[in-house]
Amino acid sequence: MNRFFFIFVLFCFGNHSFASTFVGNGGSILDSELRSSLGRLKNAVKAIDEDDEICECAGDSSQCGLLKDLNEAQTVYCAAFVEGTKLDLMSALNDKDLQFRWTSRVKGDDRNFDAAASSSSKTIILDEKRFASINTADRVQLLAHELFHLLKYKGLPLIDKGQRGPFTGEEGGRRLLDTAAAAVVIIGMRAKALPLEEGVQSKPFKNFYIGYSGGSRYLDSSYRKTAVQAADVRTMSLELNWYPRHSDNLGYSVGFYSEVEKHERYPELSLVSEHKLQAGTLGISYRVIPLELGVAWLDAIQVSASARVGYGQVKASFRDNYNKISGSSSVPLFETRINAQLPLLWNFWFTLSQGLVYTPYEIGNLNVKSKTINSNNSLGVSYGISL
Repeated sequence: MNRFFFIFVLFCFGNHSFASTFVGNGGSILDSELRSSLGRLKNAVKAIDEDDEICECAGDSSQCGLLKDLNEAQTVYCAAFVEGTKLDLMSALNDKDLQFRWTSRVKGDDRNFDAAASSSSKTIILDEKRFASINTADRVQLLAHELFHLLKYKGLPLIDKGQRGPFTGEEGGRRLLDTAAAAVVIIGMRAKALPLEEGVQSKPFKNFYIGYSGGSRYLDSSYRKTAVQAADVRTMSLELNWYPRHSDNLGYSVGFYSEVEKHERYPELSLVSEHKLQAGTLGISYRVIPLELGVAWLDAIQVSASARVGYGQVKASFRDNYNKISGSSSVPLFETRINAQLPLLWNFWFTLSQGLVYTPYEIGNLNVKSKTINSNNSLGVSYGISL
């Protein structure tokens, strides 16, 4: 089991490092969703030729709402625009020079935007928090809008300002691109290239995770000085993980770690051993989204490698019906873990962890010590928050 788990993790991290090089910033936790959204957009563009109701919609999605607001002239112009730019849009999607960058804020003209595009550098800048929070259809619409900015239509660049055909007013260009991008999304939905409903499955890309886990830690032979003691102890961990930005792979943690063991080896003699360790911890972690299989549940799995240090106290005792001997010692803690977070519902995650923990200490009056690195396996649950 352990060998299979670590082979799987090596595959996950190796796959991530290879697959994320196409974006300009060298790899981000959001890259997998960006690739998935671009793939869905490509499939939607391919379906344009098969759709005979371009820029028309009878549904109740936000994209349909934009199309329903069009007058007849705008609908005709929108359909001609989508037809006239489909080849250039596909070329832009396949352009190897196309770059994407993440930022915590996109600004322009003293306003904040969800994204911005530069046709000269073929670069699209995306607001990471906004991209992480919206649904699949809105992501595809956002990308289509920005990609339109890299194109020309009837020899003119596509900008947000000014009138464009029957799309009048100061923001006429923006409205044209919004409705055309919405039309592409609707075409993708009709072609089943995009999901019609998102559901309540937990989504990755949160920047705060509050987690609880419980498991067992094997105690080495240097600790088990008597036949009374157990071979392992129960462990418990509370941890808050924080990623400064939604696109960050590297995060930080603060937490609490404890071990508890009460073992009665010979009931007829009432020989009992007790062990309790508690420590506060600080740590770092590096997360990836390893899979891109087109299956929503599998593509949301997160894998992370983490390390933490801590400091606390350990207490141990042996007793029977007549005597008790106990002792305590301060103890440092060093731990490394591989964690797999599996999506549940409503931002909850199931966590499977395997790792190594080192807590060197010695309780002299009991002749008990721990000097070796031990395995630590745990299961848990966490809750993701975006702030």
